[in-house]
Amino acid sequence: MNDAPHLLAACLLCLAGLLAAPPPAAAEPLSYQPPYQLPAQPLDRALLELSRLAGLQIIFASELTAGLQAPAVSDAESVEAAITTLLRDTDLAFRYSDAGTLVIYRVSAEPGEQRAASVPPREEILVTGSHLGLPADRGGLSPVTMVPRATLRAEGHVSLPRVLQQLPINSGAEIQINNLNQPLTAGTAAINLRNLGLGTTLVLLDGQRQVDVPVATTQGETFVDVNALVPEIAIGRIDVLRDGASATYGSDAVAGVVNVIPRHGFRGVELALRHSATSRSGQDNTRLGALFGGALPGGNSSGILALSLEQQDALLTTDRDYPDHTVISSLGQPGTYLTSKEGLVRDPDCGVAGGEIRPGNPYCLFDSSPYFDLSPEERRRRLYTRLEHTWRDGSRVTATLSHNAAEVWVHATPSFPFANTLPLVPAHNPGNDFGEDVRFYGRVLGAEAGASRSRSRYRSDFARLEFSRTEYPVHLQAGVNFSYSRTRYGRTDTVRDELQAALDGRGGPQHNAYWNPRHGAVNDPEVVEALFADWGMRGQSRLVAFDLSASSHDLTLAGTPARFALGGQFRREWLSQHFAQVYNDKQFLSLGGGPDFSGSRDVSALYSELLLSPTDTLDLQLAGRYEHAGGARGALSPKLALNWQAGSRSALRLTWGRAFRAPSLFQTQASQAVPVAISDGITPGTPQFANVITSGRRDLSPATARIATAGFEYRDPRGIYAGLDLWYYDYRNVTLKESPQTILEDARAGDPAAIAKVSRDPANGQITEIRADFVNAADIRSIGLDGALGAQLPWGSGALDTGLSWTWTERFRIRDASGAVFEGAGSRNAGTPAARALPRLKANAWFGWRGPRFETRARLNGVSGYRDDRNRGEDIASQVTLDLHAAWPGLLPGGADLALGVYNVTDRDPPAVNTFLGYDAHTHDPRGRVWYLSVEWQR
Repeated sequence: MNDAPHLLAACLLCLAGLLAAPPPAAAEPLSYQPPYQLPAQPLDRALLELSRLAGLQIIFASELTAGLQAPAVSDAESVEAAITTLLRDTDLAFRYSDAGTLVIYRVSAEPGEQRAASVPPREEILVTGSHLGLPADRGGLSPVTMVPRATLRAEGHVSLPRVLQQLPINSGAEIQINNLNQPLTAGTAAINLRNLGLGTTLVLLDGQRQVDVPVATTQGETFVDVNALVPEIAIGRIDVLRDGASATYGSDAVAGVVNVIPRHGFRGVELALRHSATSRSGQDNTRLGALFGGALPGGNSSGILALSLEQQDALLTTDRDYPDHTVISSLGQPGTYLTSKEGLVRDPDCGVAGGEIRPGNPYCLFDSSPYFDLSPEERRRRLYTRLEHTWRDGSRVTATLSHNAAEVWVHATPSFPFANTLPLVPAHNPGNDFGEDVRFYGRVLGAEAGASRSRSRYRSDFARLEFSRTEYPVHLQAGVNFSYSRTRYGRTDTVRDELQAALDGRGGPQHNAYWNPRHGAVNDPEVVEALFADWGMRGQSRLVAFDLSASSHDLTLAGTPARFALGGQFRREWLSQHFAQVYNDKQFLSLGGGPDFSGSRDVSALYSELLLSPTDTLDLQLAGRYEHAGGARGALSPKLALNWQAGSRSALRLTWGRAFRAPSLFQTQASQAVPVAISDGITPGTPQFANVITSGRRDLSPATARIATAGFEYRDPRGIYAGLDLWYYDYRNVTLKESPQTILEDARAGDPAAIAKVSRDPANGQITEIRADFVNAADIRSIGLDGALGAQLPWGSGALDTGLSWTWTERFRIRDASGAVFEGAGSRNAGTPAARALPRLKANAWFGWRGPRFETRARLNGVSGYRDDRNRGEDIASQVTLDLHAAWPGLLPGGADLALGVYNVTDRDPPAVNTFLGYDAHTHDPRGRVWYLSVEWQR
């Protein structure tokens, strides 16, 4: 496992060579599409227009530009020249805060100067992780990665899940997941910062909490679907807070926060068309997007409207070689019979007309791998709109609405196996030649039926109404959110009583027909159809939130400049899942079954934040939040942060805080049935699948974390930057499912409580059900480094942009409920529910150039190798892929932009893993090389 340091060293050497090369002596200032021409107009509109023309993210608080008029700009040869003209005769200045982001701020007033305006100046940029913010000419208090729209365009990204998947801090996510590894959440996407769990990353849309989807992973985790947030054309930037933030946002902000911020200030019309396709047979994806924005009649109102439509074909396992023969089942068609005289006997057609025979294995085996998706077929539409009205006194009201609707089709085996009950084939069944009743290991449909196909539908909606007003020196804000998610999840399985009736000769519409289990037998199609039913899952989740806050940015405490915020929030959450009656009756032979459930809870919170600036170079943040959720005990989350400007080019920061995750509604009130492979040791043919029903518990304790970070940041005026952050997490009382295997072993050892949780078929002793609970079962301690190094330098008629970012996880120590301790860093972690795959190193390196009429960018994506704890510690290989992007602004008729690119240029398959479908779906992309073409037009 020594390739991780080598990978990082290679990236550093490559980057160092690029940075060491001096730019030409006659290099021009940073310039994209000069000369710039802008008419005289309000300053905020001029800045937004310059942002659009330059393709550069410009951030400013609207209070800074309120009432200011910008002069005309004529023949400005660079962005800097244009913005200098715009800010002339104001007390505003600008700086570059990170790659591709320019921040407007107010130069500090002289001591004692009176403020005449009724609206106070807002001299800070509000970033994710604070209700306040630092002056814009300083660094941040907490480690935040900003991904501006300019970077998204430069790398050809139009998929939010893909952007998040490639973040070095993200490990073990469910972005490009397949429906075999996560059959309950196909078509969704979830992020996993620091590998602390899907629910430990708080996902925000423009700073607002979103509702979890009403489905859960097989581990019982619920999450916000990042596929459903906003049309990609409307994304302005993405903030990723690499620190706990419960002191600001409350529950779930343990590993960090992802905040997707739309393009609020867009003016004009933008249309986009993008098509991508895998270079080998498989998947095509087409997306249409439209964005409209501008002032509304009356001059005091504005709005934006974004729409997108997307269609994606399925990528099947048969489109790739590596999944072949990775999903072998002993329950096939042809099947296997358990007799009293001969033991296990294969169907005569096994190995002739279907099924596989392997030496030493008594079953007729079935290769399930050709029937699944690596990525599902999808149809998706999204909408986002925001309206804003400002009165003359500065009061403002905003209304926001987003909508997502998706249909997802997944492929699976022709029919599911008889996993938790072996049906009895009576001696009088026409397929029984044994002269006695026998048990059947198999399934109804075999290879000749082809893959099954089921449809799921998702819908999510978000609405917010917000009012804000400033009565100097206090800024007041009140808002109400409504967030809703609905799922209709399709899944078809064999019904136990219907199958047994058909084996007995009581099948079909008239209840008088046999189903013959022998392969090749001619069965009445109506009899076969009656054997199946859909589980009919219908889920809903809702969130209503009310919030009220007051803040002041111009206070003085004991002669120290200060900012202060105080606020409260009330939330009500609902979650329900309802199933068809046949599922409630536990009639399915593979999916099992369980009860419907519904539940709700109230969450109330109070928070405050104080920001002190004792000197011109020192800022101190004190924040705290108390939150009480339902019947659980309340949690107090304090945070302390310090930022010291060590010089004009460098800064040091320290943070310490506590964070927590309240048990989810699913973990406290739901019931989830999942077929799980267990080793019985009593009944023949084990390991086998058993229906495991895990129930929520209202007495669960919140998971809590102590988090500390220490960081250094350097920024050179020439455009060179570097950063390094050390982070530490002590995460305790993690909520997990009880292990059904442990329950079974305790039952065999005579534990009365465990015995009561295991049900067996009295006829044959086979396990029919195991009942488990959600429990506080693990502690995690993790430590590591985040790093960044790069430069933005003038080069010829354009600008050079090169850099490297990485996350190194030195330790990820897991202590389970038994007290056993094991290391999760550099491991696939298939043997523990407390973590997913966690390579020690994830890194990205890029090199790009952007000029007036052409831009290009190359990007390396590296993942270090790691060990497979499920397969005797075998090594899973490291992988480095190369992406290329090129664009020609204004090349097409009407001034439209053309872009071409390719992901994974060398068409590398994911590293081989001895598991279902042959690769690690939580870490690697199964698609191989992907080409894309995009056209964008803007006016």
